[in-house]
Amino acid sequence: PTIVGYSTTYTFQTLTSSVARICQFVVLPPSSGLGVGYSSLSSLSAHLAARDDVKEVNVEDPCPAFSRLRDAVDVGLWGGKDDDDCAGAAAKPRRLKDKLSAKQRRRVDALTAFRDAEGGDFRKPC
Repeated sequence: PTIVGYSTTYTFQTLTSSVARICQFVVLPPSSGLGVGYSSLSSLSAHLAARDDVKEVNVEDPCPAFSRLRDAVDVGLWGGKDDDDCAGAAAKPRRLKDKLSAKQRRRVDALTAFRDAEGGDFRKPC
């Protein structure tokens, strides 16, 4: 087995809920640019969002490159989905997308609207 990167997360309690925080996310240089970060963050985000005890998933002090990666992952996972599209939605009182912070939900909604407008792709450079 080859180690291609690692991440650390922790869960903490607020007065009203539990929050999962991604605090480190590293892809080692030989694996950079191969899609490892996207697939790893997709898996991690989906896992954290599916936990019934977690009401929000956020990131601790992200750098600009990680923010772009997270935007791509969040739009890929949650962009344009409604309650009927999420597996097991009837058993869950909240949509998985609702576990994003309010700021990240606004970003995902804006990027999804841009993506859907005339075939736009937010990942392409200007």
